[in-house]
Amino acid sequence: MSKILLHKCHNTFYQPSHCVASNVDIFDPWIKNTDNLEIEMLKNFPAAKKYDGIILAVPHAYFIDLGIDFIRQLLKPQSVFFDMKGAFPKEYSDARL
Repeated sequence: MSKILLHKCHNTFYQPSHCVASNVDIFDPWIKNTDNLEIEMLKNFPAAKKYDGIILAVPHAYFIDLGIDFIRQLLKPQSVFFDMKGAFPKEYSDARL
């Protein structure tokens, strides 16, 4: 079963029915109140979990301050880190726009 951490971009359209993965965790440090959202988001950063993939959609200082080594240690072996906005140097990302 795949486990993916998705950092949700505020202006990105997202519907759970479009998600291919079995389990998706969504975390955004800027969103404090999720009552008006149609999706469930994690309230705290999942530092103890391991993921098949991590998608960083927006380069918030929160994630940059964590550092690429910390983010990549959240990945399982043979997984992917997708840095959509180039927050980190491209050699640290498995894919990016």
